Amino acid sequence: MTILVKGSQGYLIKLLQSYLKVLRYYPGEIDGNYGNQTQNAVDLFQTEVKIGPKEGVDDDTWNALVKCLEPITNQSLEFKEFVKQVDTAQVAIKNIQAQVADAKKFVEAAKNEAIATQEAKNAAEAAKNEAELASARLLISASVVRLKETARQTRLICDEAVAASENIQKMQGQIDEIIKTAKENVTQIRLSSPKSEADNAYQVVANAEKRVEAVQEIVKNAESLKLKIEEQADTALKAAQEAETQEKKAAIVNQNIAEIQNAVTVQEKAVQDAETTTKEALKAIQSDQQTISDLKAKVEEDVKNLGNNKAPSPLLVEPSNFSPLWDLFNHKDNLPPTPPPTETSNQQPDSLTNTNSSTLMRLFELDKPAR
Repeated sequence: MTILVKGSQGYLIKLLQSYLKVLRYYPGEIDGNYGNQTQNAVDLFQTEVKIGPKEGVDDDTWNALVKCLEPITNQSLEFKEFVKQVDTAQVAIKNIQAQVADAKKFVEAAKNEAIATQEAKNAAEAAKNEAELASARLLISASVVRLKETARQTRLICDEAVAASENIQKMQGQIDEIIKTAKENVTQIRLSSPKSEADNAYQVVANAEKRVEAVQEIVKNAESLKLKIEEQADTALKAAQEAETQEKKAAIVNQNIAEIQNAVTVQEKAVQDAETTTKEALKAIQSDQQTISDLKAKVEEDVKNLGNNKAPSPLLVEPSNFSPLWDLFNHKDNLPPTPPPTETSNQQPDSLTNTNSSTLMRLFELDKPAR
């Protein structure tokens, strides 16, 4: 095969640029001119596949290009044969150009040669069209590969978002259970502890409930984001399926390749947008998950010592905060000792001030909350 060097032009250069562009070595336009950008791409490719760099593009370079493209297309053998045909066509064109130059001097004698020239031109034009078609199909296949991988990544993001949303709902249930248990503990404290301790426990639970007022909104927001991500993942999947359909159409003869390329580009843009949207939504869900996790930790911290924070001793509290029996009990040491009432006594005291200290002590024992 002819060795392509810097300064070469033609359809083989376009095919070379197409191969290098698909493999992401060549960033420039596919113009058929072997310039500096093409040379740099060739040098980089030859270096990476350990066959150079060397002067120009030889058979080893073509074979390495086709081998690297095999994961994208299953037509490697056809491409090799096609490259040979294009090379043959270019040689034929050069021969024809020489014959045309001679034909100008010998117009009458070159009538039959002119027919052959036209046939060669037709063959060259057909080869050109085939080269451009093969290059376009290769680019379409590469786009579909990238598109499908992006759609797969979007689905993985969706799965992660669903798991985060479920974890948020789980933590909501755990917070509700913590609050419920705390309220039950407050009820028990009210029945078994001084008023100040009961009030303290009630305030602890009230503070915990205040912390979690935003939980419902967080859960609702996370569920909305999850649905949005699932919708975008479905969009990406449908776009990938449509792109595969277009790729199959490109293999059919007499198809409008330009329209197919445009259709695949539209689907690739849709998948990229879906991936960007799902990534942003996942970050928001993860932020919600961290927020509700922090809330759960704070609520647990609030209520973990519920009932262990003892209220001040009744002896140190103003008597007005307790029942009259508590008041009398606090001053029991100042009451004169009196014998307990006799069993035959039927007289009822007019008020607590007429009750002897022994009776008050018995009433206090009945009135005093269990410790």
